[in-house]
Amino acid sequence: MHIVLRDQTGRFVDGILLFATPDRMRLVLKDENDTLELNLVDSQWFAEAGSPVQIESLLTDDAGLVNQIWSEARPRVFTVGN
Repeated sequence: MHIVLRDQTGRFVDGILLFATPDRMRLVLKDENDTLELNLVDSQWFAEAGSPVQIESLLTDDAGLVNQIWSEARPRVFTVGN
C-alpha cells in the first residue's frame, strides 16, 4: 500500500506501508535506508523520534483492507465525482 506523509515542516514523503494495526504502522520511506514506525497517540500519529506526522493519502486497490485496519478513520476531505 502506497502512503504519503507530511512531516511537521510541511514536507511530503512517499512510502510503502509494510505493517499496520489501528494504532501502529511500520513503513519504508523513499530514499531512506531504514524503516519508520508510527504510533497513534490521542488521535495524532507520531514518528519514533516523537515528531507529529500527518497521513496525507493511502493508495490501495483493496479498500476492505483499509477498513479492517482503520475502521474508525475518517477522511478530512471528501471528493465528489461528476
